[in-house]
Amino acid sequence: MRARYAFFPPRATDIDGTRRLVESARGHGVSHFVYVSIVGIDRVGYPYFKIKLEAETIVAGGGVPYTLARATQFHELLDATLRYAMRMPVAMTARSISIQPVDPRDATDRLVPLALGSPANGIVEIGGPEVTSGGDIADAWLAARGSRRRIRNMPIPGKIGRALQAGVLCTDDRSGTITWQRWLDEHVGEGT
Repeated sequence: MRARYAFFPPRATDIDGTRRLVESARGHGVSHFVYVSIVGIDRVGYPYFKIKLEAETIVAGGGVPYTLARATQFHELLDATLRYAMRMPVAMTARSISIQPVDPRDATDRLVPLALGSPANGIVEIGGPEVTSGGDIADAWLAARGSRRRIRNMPIPGKIGRALQAGVLCTDDRSGTITWQRWLDEHVGEGT
């Protein structure tokens, strides 16, 4: 089954929605609030990351014991991004960025004990088993589909580009076990 990503208003969802959830959790005496976020959002000034950081601040200051669970990019997100790129006349991706994809099953294996355990009252990072490049991700994706089409490099300039190349979206945590190639092997043919 292929995940479908819908676009949503991030401020209304991540900030207003998180504020309402934290207020409700506090009112109901919740003993542990787990907020799923993204590795590296505090190290790169991407606009959506700023919204996620603001939501984390709401959780941390909400008066409920909490854990901020920051995960690296899910395989399904990378797949959806590459599918979208292939719809363009010239398919492009940032080939030189460092990525550490994690499978949702691996993330769940880390999240459940976190949620059932004591609040960290801080950040816990969840990462996939390998760090690779955007180019290697794209090339493996094309190869798995038997495609001869090329995905060209889309350079990301400036401070954000340098940060992404330096690996700000990666973590020292490599608790995941399902690699990108294994995910491709399991999912190619499912509506590809």
